[in-house]
Amino acid sequence: MKLNSNLNKLDLTTLCKRCAMVTKTCCRLTDVYLTRGDVHRISAEIQSQNFFEFRASADPSYMDQEDDPVWGSSVFRPDGSRRVVRHDQEGNCIFLGSEGCRLSLEIRPLICRLHPHVYNFKEIYSSISPDCPLTLLGPEERLEEMIQGFDQTRAGHWHRMLYDEIAREVAESC
Repeated sequence: MKLNSNLNKLDLTTLCKRCAMVTKTCCRLTDVYLTRGDVHRISAEIQSQNFFEFRASADPSYMDQEDDPVWGSSVFRPDGSRRVVRHDQEGNCIFLGSEGCRLSLEIRPLICRLHPHVYNFKEIYSSISPDCPLTLLGPEERLEEMIQGFDQTRAGHWHRMLYDEIAREVAESC
């Protein structure tokens, strides 16, 4: 896909905004897992807890995380469900707006902050998620500059936060 002429005319400073304009987003028809920490941060910001539910994945491959045993053993409840952001009637994350996520970067779920990095409990890989539409980048644009929070230092911090919050939740449930 090439940048269409409408996108060229707009001042879309992030790839996520461009994505939202063409409805090709990681926020569409994708389940976003929430840690308890995510729930606390978001609910403090929006003054509501009506933004998540427990739901099993419609995609069976989501549970097949053989390179990440922590994820498989810690995120799912015995019935196969996990805490996720609610979707609207079109299948979008309820926080998705016309210009991308309506939550500030510091409030977004850790999973969202880490995207499009690919990772397991041990490390962040050098590869990028295949669903990230790199074709929306202009010829002189670099992904690192076009995605808010993409840099490795912040990603490393959020990665540690994610797995620390998962571990804390498992320890509290024992």
